[in-house]
Amino acid sequence: MSQKQHYEITFIINANLPENEHSEVVNFVKNLIIKNNGEITLEENLERKKFTYLIDKMSKGVYYSIRFNSGSETIKGLEKEISLNQNILRFLTIKKSASLGGLDITKNLEEKTNNDNDKENRKPNTIRNTKPRAEETIKEKKAEKVEIEEVKKEEDIIPEKTVKEEPKVSKEEEKVEQNELDKKLDEILNNEEI
Repeated sequence: MSQKQHYEITFIINANLPENEHSEVVNFVKNLIIKNNGEITLEENLERKKFTYLIDKMSKGVYYSIRFNSGSETIKGLEKEISLNQNILRFLTIKKSASLGGLDITKNLEEKTNNDNDKENRKPNTIRNTKPRAEETIKEKKAEKVEIEEVKKEEDIIPEKTVKEEPKVSKEEEKVEQNELDKKLDEILNNEEI
């Protein structure tokens, strides 16, 4: 058997299930992990959440996460069994680094906080003075704005293009043209070659 590694499985339970059946689904997953020689280090109910898109025509689901230690060869079997469960809409198994296993998380968070405090206690000469740069960029933007306004003023000075007017046709001429068109249309429609 290979060395045990730390994994996390997060799954979504069908929100249409009654509350008392949610624990049955969680126990199903926990029993699968234990059956495959895994040991559970952390369980977390992430509550009911709304989906960003529909999953199996549903808009909500109950998220649940379990962290466990197991051999890598058992993950495929575990995922196959979970995928057959109709009450689990989606699931994702990820391999976690060893430093994030179980309760080591709090230790890592404390170390990170201490490192952040060390960064704050550095010498003041390492901090850059960004104020003059900000003033320069403000001046540059104002200059660009003035140039744009000048271009707009120049556009206003350019004379508008003149629109060509079509010669006006009297109503009598329109009637004559329309009558001629009607005659031609009748001739075409009555033509037997079509």
